Amino acid sequence: MKTYQPEAFVSLALTHGRTLCEEGAFWMNWSLSGLTLRFRGRELRASLRALSEQLPGPAGAPPSPIDWPCLGVAEDGQLIRRLKVDQKEGEYLLYQGDEKEHEIRLVKLSENARGKLGILALFTDGELMACVEETKQGHIEFIGDSITCGFGNEAKDRDDPFETSEENAWIAYGALAGRELGMETDLISVSGISCGQPLKPMFPMDSMDELYPYQDRLFQRKLGVPEEAYDFTAHPKDIIILNLGTNDVNPVRFNPDFEQAALEEQHFGANYRAFLEQIRKLNGPDALIGCVLGPLDYYLYDVLKETVEAYIRETGDEKVFCYKFIGVNLMSEGFGAVGHPSAKTHQRMARELAGVIRREMNRRK
Repeated sequence: MKTYQPEAFVSLALTHGRTLCEEGAFWMNWSLSGLTLRFRGRELRASLRALSEQLPGPAGAPPSPIDWPCLGVAEDGQLIRRLKVDQKEGEYLLYQGDEKEHEIRLVKLSENARGKLGILALFTDGELMACVEETKQGHIEFIGDSITCGFGNEAKDRDDPFETSEENAWIAYGALAGRELGMETDLISVSGISCGQPLKPMFPMDSMDELYPYQDRLFQRKLGVPEEAYDFTAHPKDIIILNLGTNDVNPVRFNPDFEQAALEEQHFGANYRAFLEQIRKLNGPDALIGCVLGPLDYYLYDVLKETVEAYIRETGDEKVFCYKFIGVNLMSEGFGAVGHPSAKTHQRMARELAGVIRREMNRRK
């Protein structure tokens, strides 16, 4: 078997998403991140390194389960193999087939906050070949929470506990919409995350405005290495979809002080405006930004819409739009784990959003 270290295989591959090389490995931690490989041979294996995560639980409660990352292998747009990488280091079979030329994509299926995944080396009985850059219709980025991650979208019941093996970013609405539009697609998403920090946080957690400017702040902070800023200029986006607000409602809904709850609602508007301005500043003036919400909780949509409309009036930035997803159809779609959208809901959301994006792009031609 021929061995390829990260420097060698990255130079031949096409990388996807905010990946990075650190401590002798190629790390693909964000949902949907990874690389496309072209090789000739019968077999491809990988030496993988995994960093597990264990979420803190309430005082006195049993410890939370340990989460391990999940990897998918896709060929011709279809997942052909799935791996739960549940050991710190190990060798895994990625592909086995006829001795011929193959092109496959390695994709992180589970989310960044629930386990990190690195490739230490690739092994093949043949040889890796240089990938040809694929022609795309543009580049779309999705910023979101558990919904965008695909949290529990393959679970059979809404009462099922969360398992990384049932979180599939490849069939989440963002990835599906991106493929329907023919666009390269990135996901920057974390379950439970809010747009910005509330006035009185219910528990300590990063907000998206604190993570978005960085290549992978969650990972590099875990390793204790310098946090690297993301190079937005080198990776321009044509469309950015911001789907946050579902978790920002918690400091409002669970606040027994109604006056304080009203202040939290106003504070969300200020946070949303600041993050929208941050997205525009980092990505430049040309990207189309969609401020969307759904399909679970719409309480803050009115605040979101008023905030965006005020931003457009005051800045003249007309490359921004709002959209509210159709809610979950319990009769035909059901739910995934812990009351999250099912795979059927994600499929419908993808078609719905692709249509909205086409409409908004046509309006600006």
